Amino acid sequence: MSLMAEFFSGTCGALLASLCLSLPARAQGPVFHDDFSSNTLDNYRVIRHVQWNPADSTLLLTGPGNSELYTLQAFGNNLDLRARLFVRGQGKGKYDNVSLALFDKDHNNKYWATLAYGSELAERNHIGLRFNGQWEALVSFALQPETWYLVRVQTTSTREQHRIRMKVWQQGDDEPADWQVSRELAFDFKASGGVGFRHFGLGTRVDNLSVQADSLVRLEAREMLPRPILRQHPAWEALYWKAWDIALTKVQYGNQNNGFVESYIDEGFNPNIFQWDTCFMMLFARYAYKYLPTIVSLDNFYRKQHSDGAICREIRESDGSDFWPKSALHFTNPPLFAWAEWQHYLMTNDRSRLARVLPILDRYFHWCKQNRTRANGLYYWSNLASGMDNSPRPESRVDGWVDYTSQQALAAFYLAKMAEVTGDSALAQSYRREHETLKTLVNQLLWNEADGYYWDFNSTLN
Repeated sequence: MSLMAEFFSGTCGALLASLCLSLPARAQGPVFHDDFSSNTLDNYRVIRHVQWNPADSTLLLTGPGNSELYTLQAFGNNLDLRARLFVRGQGKGKYDNVSLALFDKDHNNKYWATLAYGSELAERNHIGLRFNGQWEALVSFALQPETWYLVRVQTTSTREQHRIRMKVWQQGDDEPADWQVSRELAFDFKASGGVGFRHFGLGTRVDNLSVQADSLVRLEAREMLPRPILRQHPAWEALYWKAWDIALTKVQYGNQNNGFVESYIDEGFNPNIFQWDTCFMMLFARYAYKYLPTIVSLDNFYRKQHSDGAICREIRESDGSDFWPKSALHFTNPPLFAWAEWQHYLMTNDRSRLARVLPILDRYFHWCKQNRTRANGLYYWSNLASGMDNSPRPESRVDGWVDYTSQQALAAFYLAKMAEVTGDSALAQSYRREHETLKTLVNQLLWNEADGYYWDFNSTLN
């Protein structure tokens, strides 16, 4: 009988291969640029009162009232946003103002870099930053009527600081060296709902929207990522793109308190990170490794490895501490690190990473072996540790768990491959023996011929 672990080792690769994925070359230059030279708004969602102006190939935000549109493509935490905004003649609209706008994923929280010029605005002849319509930073600026202005907005996010800033200058002038308005944020604002324009009043014109970003967060520019060819199953394709849409908004940032890497992908389940959740995310996120902090997300766990090799399955994002003590059966999680690392290596051919993480995973494998095996060589843990905590498996009657034992076989299988690639043939042979031993145990002790099924092991029932 074939070992369940051998099935696991090949299933993911075969499934992904069946999707006929192909990865294009990384895009160069701005992630997004539009000079509105063509009469199309296919790349945008128009909220209201927007039309193309054939006279000069600009966009008309016509009013009255609010006019708003934003890109379908969305962006990450660090971006450089530019556009051209027109200030209408004084007296044309009492409360006219026009903004370069950034939206969150729900299109609720909005940052506006605003030029205020309406004749009865208290903020007339000011520029500034507004969050959800409320002024947060404001400086005086003599806006000339019937004049084009260039606006630049930059957002930056690091471990220590999140900031948004803007500068404005008249078309034809040199760009000012200094930022005129700057605001430190208490959170990292992601433009994961797109960028665009917002106008209030009787109408104005906008043009030349350009964005340079460090990472793609939501997928509408689908040429940036692999495209599945599933013409007979459009709902499957929609599910695929929705998965990117959700998951790639989950970029978080390490800080001095938790000691995590600068940026990583988080499952968002609660304020902790989880081993197998992160490993699973790596199996699809690897296709975006050029754009997102993918495999480095596992480094958060490696950084917290104990001196004896232990790695907790759940680590607090607040301070980087283990959520469970090593003595708890809940301490471990399915040991999928090696599988995830190998799949990433197949995308990148980065042997240096394999060489760096192999000693970490070797110590972790042997900690599990020394601390989570019965006398018969089978592995044990708890429902919660297995990740299958809703399964009806009475822990007190299980002396060998089929999933944990098979997953350790899977780990040995890929650790052998990693060792071979990095030139450690002795370690590779050692892990091939580990794999063969566990394969034999699972087939001898856990396979039930009558049921045609692998079961957990209960020693009292033999």
